[in-house]
Amino acid sequence: MAKRFIETDLWKKKWFRKLPTNVKLFYFYILTNCDHAGMYDVDLELAEFQIGMDIDKDNILKHIGDHIEIIKDDKWFLRKFVDFQYGILKDTNNAHKSVIKILNRYGINLGADEVLTSSSQADQEQEQEQEQKQVKVNNKKKESKVELHEILDKRTDDNRLAIRRIKFINELNKEFHTKYTKEMRRAFFEYWTEPNRSKTKMRFELEKTWDTGRRLSRWANNSFNKEEDIRSYDSDVELKKSQQLKKQMEEVAKDAAEPDDIKKILGV
Repeated sequence: MAKRFIETDLWKKKWFRKLPTNVKLFYFYILTNCDHAGMYDVDLELAEFQIGMDIDKDNILKHIGDHIEIIKDDKWFLRKFVDFQYGILKDTNNAHKSVIKILNRYGINLGADEVLTSSSQADQEQEQEQEQKQVKVNNKKKESKVELHEILDKRTDDNRLAIRRIKFINELNKEFHTKYTKEMRRAFFEYWTEPNRSKTKMRFELEKTWDTGRRLSRWANNSFNKEEDIRSYDSDVELKKSQQLKKQMEEVAKDAAEPDDIKKILGV
């Protein structure tokens, strides 16, 4: 169901108050029965039937002829309709395009006060609106934009360490969540992000070389995620060194001279 604007002050206007009752009704009738471009297909017999009063063409044109432009015998145009319903028509507006097409078909000239806006002018207006919107958006971005390095510069070393720790666990969860269990990733994370005494670096940052994927693979293959292995992992290297030293000492002891032999060599 089509809808359109109605001038609510119409009843206060002198020219309308002076109209005969049947003409008043007919004015509202054509206002609500014309198409969206203000064109009325003349059918006074049907209008009489629907209004319930006599309608005479000469009487209509006598009283409201200034508001109607006769295109031909069966086609009338309401002069003020387009201006009141749409304002200035723009051929870049989809809602206006069909209206403009109908007006052009019947050669309707709206006059200087109701000029159809050309495409170039409408485009310019649209571009100006877009530019203004973009300027506002850019200004808001400038006001709220803070560079990452500026944020980090304002943070303490503890906070910087926390940020790197978060990045590390994000990498684990993003890259390896389908390959390794949550428990294993958590154990790996807790172990390798342990900070040094000065709280400036984490364990993995102290390594000469680091590849998270390879370290995780080794961790999984060696079951470092088991609780007892995690506790002993720190001392693995030292344990191996002590075992090797003990073995070397045992080998030396086998070949060592006896105390009596040493005395004979020294002549004591």
